[in-house]
Amino acid sequence: MHIPLKTAIDLFNEYPGQNLSMAFLSTVRFQLPGTGQMLLRSGTRFTAETGNMLAQGGVDNVDMIYNEKLMSYLRKEFKDQYRLPYEQISFFQMDKTISAFKEINKKSMRQRKLISLSEIYKKEGSAITVLIEYGEEVDFAKWNNIKTKIDKKQRFDVKYDENGIIVFVDLRPEGENYLQRFYKNSDLVTSLVGRKTSDSIRISPDFIRETDVYTVDDPTVLLDEYIKKKARLILIGDTLSPDYKNALAKVKTYDKFARFMLAMNIDQRNLDSFLEQVKKSYCSDNFSIDDY
Repeated sequence: MHIPLKTAIDLFNEYPGQNLSMAFLSTVRFQLPGTGQMLLRSGTRFTAETGNMLAQGGVDNVDMIYNEKLMSYLRKEFKDQYRLPYEQISFFQMDKTISAFKEINKKSMRQRKLISLSEIYKKEGSAITVLIEYGEEVDFAKWNNIKTKIDKKQRFDVKYDENGIIVFVDLRPEGENYLQRFYKNSDLVTSLVGRKTSDSIRISPDFIRETDVYTVDDPTVLLDEYIKKKARLILIGDTLSPDYKNALAKVKTYDKFARFMLAMNIDQRNLDSFLEQVKKSYCSDNFSIDDY
């Protein structure tokens, strides 16, 4: 898996006494000032010394052997860049999902994609072939080209390219009950991002509440933001004018399978009930994989 050299160095320095299982997947060739070409062979352990040499040699990224221990440390220290998977699926679920997406994407302008959060190798003697890279989109053509080379007992950590919640609220100063609308919609955002890390309800394993909630109060930009953010769910605030309803209709026209949830009368004393509803809407699909 390809990791920025700075990330690898920072991780190694953060845990100097730990065995982080960091080793080069492929041979690295570089040149230090005033020397000839140098190389670090595949399988060489990453150390403070090798990190320093590579930095001096102008190397920006390193290709490391993927393993769960290394991933756990990356997710701990760089949780936005290395998210937890949305789910882990079997070989047959992978096959079914990718085939279904091919057909589903013919019916919507939003093109849904499956992304691998593990790295799949084929070993032949000492040679390692990367079949699926970490962070790679696995589409129908790619999958059908490699699936005969993969053990059918293999499980896959995956996420989808939809992530985050748009809170769509009517904050127009004009119109009736502005203060009431303002406080209701402020409560809506606070309910999602103002939670303690110890709270038991998690919207989704790959959802990060500090970064994955976006507020949109201008109906003319809702569709653009939905496309740009690749949001998974639109949470609709109370009391929408016709302009706001039209904006939602445009999203539905663009994406036949868009997810919406109307949020009304949130009880701040019993947020768990509301968050359970958000979780259900976020993790539900408006299509069934089994139909394709």
